[in-house]
Amino acid sequence: MIVYSTKLKVTEKLQPRSFIRTLLEWRQHVDYQAFSEAVTWDELDMSPAWEENGHTLMVEQYEDEDIMAALFEQAPDESGLWKTEVVLNGKDRTVCVLQHKNFDESMSETNRYFWAPSIIKYLVKGGYIAEEYGVPIGPDVMEWSEAIETELLQNAVHSVCNVVITGSPTFIETIKMDKLALNLEGVARIFVKVDTNGVNSVAIYHHHNAVQEPDVKIYHSDTEVHPEKVRQRIVDIVCGEMNLIDRKPLDSWYGVQQKVLEKKMKQSLQERTESEELAEMAVHETATLEERLKVAEVQAEKYLLDCMNLQQELTILQSRMNTAESAPALLYYGKEDDIYHDEIRTTVLKVLEDIRQEHKPQDIHASNRIYDICDDIIKHNAPRKKDAWDVYDSLDNLFSNYRRFTERMSNELASVGAVITKEGSHFKAKLGGQDRYTLTLASSPSDVNAGRRTVADIKLRWFKK
Repeated sequence: MIVYSTKLKVTEKLQPRSFIRTLLEWRQHVDYQAFSEAVTWDELDMSPAWEENGHTLMVEQYEDEDIMAALFEQAPDESGLWKTEVVLNGKDRTVCVLQHKNFDESMSETNRYFWAPSIIKYLVKGGYIAEEYGVPIGPDVMEWSEAIETELLQNAVHSVCNVVITGSPTFIETIKMDKLALNLEGVARIFVKVDTNGVNSVAIYHHHNAVQEPDVKIYHSDTEVHPEKVRQRIVDIVCGEMNLIDRKPLDSWYGVQQKVLEKKMKQSLQERTESEELAEMAVHETATLEERLKVAEVQAEKYLLDCMNLQQELTILQSRMNTAESAPALLYYGKEDDIYHDEIRTTVLKVLEDIRQEHKPQDIHASNRIYDICDDIIKHNAPRKKDAWDVYDSLDNLFSNYRRFTERMSNELASVGAVITKEGSHFKAKLGGQDRYTLTLASSPSDVNAGRRTVADIKLRWFKK
């Protein structure tokens, strides 16, 4: 699971060799799991790799796209398995940092907390992170000024979130800004606004799209302050927003590895055709590279799937972690889990679409409150993708000539999460494999009305009346 993600502009000072030196300095001077001074670099190998005490640091140069990619993997311990990816894109002048954490079911809640990858500190210290709109992206907490509102926040796109903490001096001191800065280094600027008369609050601005208005999330804390909860809530929101930024395949170690392996495989094939003497060697090398490419493709596919599911996962986790101090949400997830991807959200949107249609004014100049509310919620949520409701709309046609239970019927029902089993002369269909949603389907019905009754049963039990 990706727990930290950022993509920052860098200065011209950061070049391939200074990139490798910074990585090695980072791993030799961190407070935990540091490499010894015996780990060195010869300044010649541009794709070096080091291993010490089970910890590994690998660097890959992809000259075709002017990219340097690095992956650090710590030896597994009681806190789980951590991976940090750092990718320098020389053409775009950006550096992308990703941190992965494999959680164990037995881990306590506090083990989920983390600090920002310390490589950010070394990039800032080296003067490699570029300013944005004249304001630095660094570890320092800054005082609020009117220029922040009238100038900085008016720019359309920011590479990081802007966090504005407003409240009394006691509230601000209690949160402990030094700890918050460590958590959010590289993903947010932090501004402090002292207001002894107002409400204690935290506003988080995310300008990620030049077309849309920025996402603004406001977190109030008017009652008893729990600093750990306040800080963790801010970190959850900021990291959740930053994990959703658009990333190209070459912004990750695994994407770069895939391209490098593809290039090597093409070179291997070309060399094999140019020399008969090296034919046997080339075949063996190609087979090896193909196997490595398959492994890289699986890793890249998993990485992309994690990105697709990340918004849904974060929404569920943040909804369930809300405390009494949080601003009230429109809806909270209950105990039911999705049977197929995004099922609960798309079901709610489908219900709202139906209600919106029922209350649509007949007169184009008229207004209806229920219609306006449903329309507003639908427009401000991501549109439904192809889902179970497409199957719902096709049921009448699917079972219109129901003389036997076909493979097409089985595939359509399975596409919405149904588990199909054959028991004697009948089939059992369980939505999500759960007994409470069990339907019996005849293998070869003799009743001409069987199709109509089957459609009615499916709609009633799995969808709606």
